[in-house]
Amino acid sequence: MTQHIFSAHFDAVGAPAPTDKPFVELKHVSQPGFLLRITKPNKSGVVTRYWVARYKELQPDGSMKDRKETIGTTADMHYRDAVERVRDLLSSSRKNTEQGRHSMTVKIAAEHMLAALDSPAALESEQYKLKLRTAYRNYIQKYDEHALDSLKEPFWKKVRDQLRTGEGTVKNQPLATATVEGIFSCVSRLYTIAHEHRGILEEPAGWNPVLAAKNSMEPANKRKTFIPLELLGKAWRASDVLCAPGWRDMFRIYLLTGLRDSLLVNLTWDKVRVNSEGECSLFFSVLEEGTKSRKASIPQNEQDGEYEIPVSSVVRDILRRRSAFRPAGNDYVFFAEGSGDKVRRGSERIVDPRKAWESVERVVGMHISKHDLRRTFASLAATIASESMVHISLLMMHSNKSIASVISAPVITLDYVQGQRDKMRSVTEKISKALLELAGEQSKTELTQGITAYTIDSAFLRELGAEVPNIAYREQTKKAVQDTSFRMLE
Repeated sequence: MTQHIFSAHFDAVGAPAPTDKPFVELKHVSQPGFLLRITKPNKSGVVTRYWVARYKELQPDGSMKDRKETIGTTADMHYRDAVERVRDLLSSSRKNTEQGRHSMTVKIAAEHMLAALDSPAALESEQYKLKLRTAYRNYIQKYDEHALDSLKEPFWKKVRDQLRTGEGTVKNQPLATATVEGIFSCVSRLYTIAHEHRGILEEPAGWNPVLAAKNSMEPANKRKTFIPLELLGKAWRASDVLCAPGWRDMFRIYLLTGLRDSLLVNLTWDKVRVNSEGECSLFFSVLEEGTKSRKASIPQNEQDGEYEIPVSSVVRDILRRRSAFRPAGNDYVFFAEGSGDKVRRGSERIVDPRKAWESVERVVGMHISKHDLRRTFASLAATIASESMVHISLLMMHSNKSIASVISAPVITLDYVQGQRDKMRSVTEKISKALLELAGEQSKTELTQGITAYTIDSAFLRELGAEVPNIAYREQTKKAVQDTSFRMLE
């Protein structure tokens, strides 16, 4: 009969996984409250082993209740660190029992939040962790000594108004609505932590006064502009004549791919690959900034994988020309070298095109941002390939939820998505061809004849503004890296 105990890291990683139940838990032979949870193998045969702490938690009525807290996995947290974390939780539990309940201060709640963000078991992206830490340090830390349950709704409404007018901000300038919403999301997390630790007294469960202040703000201003269809060809031609080569290539690749800025501005040559048939794709790590991928929504065995985004032959040719003249030691696709590529001193890449694209803006009579080019790509794609909305969404790396709604399916499965790459490539070639026809670089065909305005599905239009996280498209672990049919672009 198998003994449900363990005494060392070796035991933890060597214990058999269950086959007839979702998981089993093993107790440590000497450390009270220290458990090991082993899951049943998933479809890929992957077993996950979690370190778990079990301790007593003080309830509002003075009673004690058992609590189990996952503190990490055997893969990302050392055995000794797990033991120390269990001991800390048990010690904290004993102190709370001895001292009774008390109001939690902003400082104590923030310490819990920051510790959780630093934990190997944290599910937030690195980008979101940074936003939370920055919001606390710049705008919330000043209230450290206040008890959270003493800061009522009127207080947070006053803070909201001060931030919106610039009073007490880092640069003494008004903050945008979206920025204030981010700060208040951090504060809201502190209230949640205080409730979890019974640190809110004489208020109902779930009480969170910051939500009312946050929800009463006007909606964040979201740009919804794109280059009009009748000016699209002119903008394309102007980029060729009026922009320096680096800025021209950036303009065109943003317009031809529709990918987010953080993915393209950080694009390096190792992510550009061509298969044996000469077809080019861009590869992005699953948790890379710009994928908007949430760690919590991705199975652990897929988190080291890559997304493959097919690009058209037009994009491939632009990349090939740039590759031929890339500077030694500079891995960025949009490297900062050549006449007109003015950047900050010491920078290896071009980043901010506002000055460089002014000449194009004067021609079309409107301001053009990088995200405007993403929306223009989507608008043109939805007009000339309306039968392929799901493939357009996959190319733009929209959310799983939004793509499922397009095809009226409950969920997008991984197997389904992996079978769409050829169709995605066909769609991106179609979009590039339409753009060249509109620019007069190719003769017009039935693809663009008679088109005078964009035609966009309302649900798809909403998605362009929402930019919901949770990527629908992801590859199996390291599959793209191991796919020998692809090579680096030369």
